[in-house]
Amino acid sequence: MGRLVCLFLLFGLVINKEQVTVTTAASGEEQNFPTENAIKNTANSCFCKLDGVLEDCPCTAVTIDQFNSKFHPSLLKLLETDYFRYFQVDFTVPCKWGWDAQCTSPNCAVDTCKEEDLPVGINNGSEEIRNLKSEEGYLARLLTRVYEIFPFVEPFYLMLHELLASMNLVSSINPSPCSAKDPYPQYHDVAEKQFCKLDPMANPATCDYVDLLTNIEKFTGYSGAAAHRVWNTIYDELCFHPETEDKTLYLTSNTAKSMCLEKRAFYKLVSGLHSSISVHLCSKYLLEEGGGQTEPVWGRNLEEFKRRFSPETTEMEGPERLKNIYFLYLVEMRAVEKVGPLLERLEISSGDAVKDQEIVNLVQKVISELKSFPFHFDESELFKDETLENKELLELYKQNFMKISEMMDCLGCERCKVWGKLQVTGIGTALKILFTPLEEIKLTKHELVALLNALGRHSTSISELDSFRVTEV
Repeated sequence: MGRLVCLFLLFGLVINKEQVTVTTAASGEEQNFPTENAIKNTANSCFCKLDGVLEDCPCTAVTIDQFNSKFHPSLLKLLETDYFRYFQVDFTVPCKWGWDAQCTSPNCAVDTCKEEDLPVGINNGSEEIRNLKSEEGYLARLLTRVYEIFPFVEPFYLMLHELLASMNLVSSINPSPCSAKDPYPQYHDVAEKQFCKLDPMANPATCDYVDLLTNIEKFTGYSGAAAHRVWNTIYDELCFHPETEDKTLYLTSNTAKSMCLEKRAFYKLVSGLHSSISVHLCSKYLLEEGGGQTEPVWGRNLEEFKRRFSPETTEMEGPERLKNIYFLYLVEMRAVEKVGPLLERLEISSGDAVKDQEIVNLVQKVISELKSFPFHFDESELFKDETLENKELLELYKQNFMKISEMMDCLGCERCKVWGKLQVTGIGTALKILFTPLEEIKLTKHELVALLNALGRHSTSISELDSFRVTEV
């Protein structure tokens, strides 16, 4: 009888417990994540849709929250290193749509870096990082490195090798074709496996380096018609839309559910990006203007967060938008996990062997933690039937996402342009990775920096959601 009473008491504690507690590995602080029942019982909450297994995802939001609480500190520590904190941006490219809406707020400006002030080994954003095939040994890697530093040596080496081969002293080789060709020959359009424009590859001479740690993403005051025009064009013209027999439907989270997985995923990536940016702006909001000797005050703005994400103010769209941040995060996590073998062989050469090894160790830690996550996104579910329709749809994926990356040139706010380009490039790189066989993947350092920082931004968004969840109660 006593055991039965204990069992009922235990059951009562479990069903009434509205929060689970997770201790982060980095700080030892406790973080509270709501149980699925607690989420369901708050119908008017911004988080009311984050219950159960997320659509098109292999796990729940709670599972992702718990993993991210441990993973986020490791990722941020990696992104603070010199190798990942500098990003190249071309501020001179005109908007292809002909828009001209410059931001006049001082918060829109960013400080660029002089190349002579950059740490050693940073100014090589177009450097190619590729997955070496198993048959390529140390000598092959050494020659590749020599060619990168001294490209004029390659023709002489090939001539010497051809001469020795004609004397049967060495085996003949088939030299790889020159790779100096512009990947975007016509207005920087889609290359074979490219999903987005890369500024250092398109116009290296006009690119500036931006320190991401000193030019953080935050609310700038850039809004109104200019900002809405960019997002409206992306949603209305570059996203796929559900169709019936006689008309094309307006794109919402509800109508998107009627589309195929591929088109639905494209919308969720765009919505996840838009929502993540909104979370960042609400987290680093200008609460009080500065002036004279008074410094401006930045912080979380719960009312602005509710305006963007609550069911009442968004016709139930806001909670759905938050779900898309989780979808985007899973896609990027899977992309980084897939190229883990490439990242683990990353060569860092700053001249400081100790610091270089620290970065290598941080990279390996991040990859190890990603490998431990058991619910990665399965990209094989996308375009799995090799039909003509799917091939054409994949090409549309590339073309439309390329246009989204070019639209970042239309942002009149410099700070918005930096973080917009970085995150769009990161997502485009993730798509490129997921739809390319591992042995064929070739990435530039610019893409790698964008991918890891984009993952960092969306990891931070998920962490910030927990803070807003607590303050909303």
